[in-house]
Amino acid sequence: MKYLLIALLVLVWELLLIPENLSAQQLSKDSLNKLIDQAPSFTIYKENYLISGVPFNEKPSKYNSDIKFQISFKQRLTKTILPFKSYLFLIYTQKTFWEVFRKSSPFGDSNYNPGFGLGKFLFKDNIQYALVSISAEHESNGKDSIYSRSWNFISLNYMMFFKNKRLWIRTWYPFGYGDNASLLDYIGYGELSFYWNLKQQRLKLNIIARKGASTDLKKGSIQIGLFYRLFKFSNQYLYLQIYEGYAENLLYYNELTSKIRLGWAITPSKLIID
Repeated sequence: MKYLLIALLVLVWELLLIPENLSAQQLSKDSLNKLIDQAPSFTIYKENYLISGVPFNEKPSKYNSDIKFQISFKQRLTKTILPFKSYLFLIYTQKTFWEVFRKSSPFGDSNYNPGFGLGKFLFKDNIQYALVSISAEHESNGKDSIYSRSWNFISLNYMMFFKNKRLWIRTWYPFGYGDNASLLDYIGYGELSFYWNLKQQRLKLNIIARKGASTDLKKGSIQIGLFYRLFKFSNQYLYLQIYEGYAENLLYYNELTSKIRLGWAITPSKLIID
């Protein structure tokens, strides 16, 4: 779990420095609401990527090496015309594990995560500093019988903007998980994400941490992502991802994953990332 410790130390250090850099993107309330209303209603939600790699805790083979890809988008349903200048949106994220090196190259597991919610930007002294939203979501792997994994949850999200940094705190109320009650021991009741723009939009760091509901400190996960922009005027990046912990996918949520993968990613817009 050394990557977990390193990542948490980086996260704690940066959180201690955040108050000194509080300034967000210096967008006024009217300017930001106008920007949201005029922006395309269909956008990227989380990172879209295609990466491939091997485990770092055992000898790589065709059985434990794979391709992982994620597709994620967001559809804004209204402008900021609802009470308190809020807006409605739809979200969808699909994460797939492709065992491409095995005979017939089967898909190991695919996780489907649709949802809808209500969002609102918060302002202080007429300057944007946070985004708060509430969403209802479902996640499942689309399988049946003993291979079926699914759960539902109401998620409360609080995203704080800083100069070159972003902190995203999520907490959820799970329900409807049926025979997968032990899933909570590994995914817990929330998630902490930290994004840091390291070098003039060219290099970005992302850390996503979860702690399972179990008292076992080892049950949880950490994902570290490093993005390097390939072209000056593009949101396409060379993407290095390290994942250590549990519940990387729903089918094998109770099995430890330790993998390093490299590939290509498309990130959300500057409005959200920076």
